[in-house]
Amino acid sequence: MPDAPVVPVPAEKPDLLREWIEVAELAAHNLGLGKRFAELSPEHWQLVLASVTDRIRLRGASFPLGWRHTLARQVGHATEEEAIARIIALQAKQEEIATQVVPELGLGELAARDPADRAMVDQQTSKTIEGCMTLPPVFPRS
Repeated sequence: MPDAPVVPVPAEKPDLLREWIEVAELAAHNLGLGKRFAELSPEHWQLVLASVTDRIRLRGASFPLGWRHTLARQVGHATEEEAIARIIALQAKQEEIATQVVPELGLGELAARDPADRAMVDQQTSKTIEGCMTLPPVFPRS
């Protein structure tokens, strides 16, 4: 059996089509976040990415490897290094929330979950994050 051909991976990631940027801008606008991507918190950026994912899926497009980092760089949300650091921080925050969600769902330990339970935890974690955006701001009493 012949070896699979080795395909070189370009060091420079190509830019995404303008359509992706327009989708991100529309998502941020619809979420009430404006177009200042550089100022978005990791949680708000995650909501924009989730919306972009849904919209691009509806259009039937495929997702190139590293599209989240590329989009962040293209819209000015972050440099490549900052984008990676924010995604890592967001994943850590999601895991932190997931460990709080697991007992509420009566599932025991997070690490011992099967894929179906993990999907349920991830869904509830996303709902928890989205719910944080809909809460009215709390102002100190004077």
